[in-house]
Amino acid sequence: MSTRRHIRPIGWLFIGIPLLLAIGCQQADPPGAARTNSRRGATTRPAITNTESAILDVVAYYSTPIRWRWTQDHTRVHGLIVGSLYLMGPNGRGVFGDGTILASLYVRNPAERDPQKQWTLTKSWEFTPEQMYLLRRASATVQGWGYMLPLEWGDLDVSGHQIRVVIGYRRTDGMPDPRSSYKDLMVPGKGI
Repeated sequence: MSTRRHIRPIGWLFIGIPLLLAIGCQQADPPGAARTNSRRGATTRPAITNTESAILDVVAYYSTPIRWRWTQDHTRVHGLIVGSLYLMGPNGRGVFGDGTILASLYVRNPAERDPQKQWTLTKSWEFTPEQMYLLRRASATVQGWGYMLPLEWGDLDVSGHQIRVVIGYRRTDGMPDPRSSYKDLMVPGKGI
């Protein structure tokens, strides 16, 4: 019998598992993710890459219940958060766009008899790719890459009114803009 000892296969588990835990797992960064400079500890942003020009559709999902943004004293709503916004590319999945995301807020006047005049544009936003960079989702979902979109209308008081949020997209390649997404909502009254 040899005095030399052999490590049995089960022994490799006792060596391998702690070694893997000590080394850690490495995960690929999502497109355009922030990177930390290990020497300075600062977060740096690479150039905006992984964008698509051919956006074919805009799809917005709102949380249930709606994520309203309240004033600090909780007396009125001053905005909302669109939970997931997808710019659908040619492959039918969400991509990061190289154009401008457009959002509009309309307020409904139920006293107006003409349905074409019931909605009044009250606020609009434009988000460039540079502005949307920080709102990118950290990981892709089944629908692809997307954004989280906070919309704040500040001092505008729409408490108790019906609003319509329209989100569209302006392409950079000269092709027609895709279909917009819209949602009608009832804003909570004051102090609720």
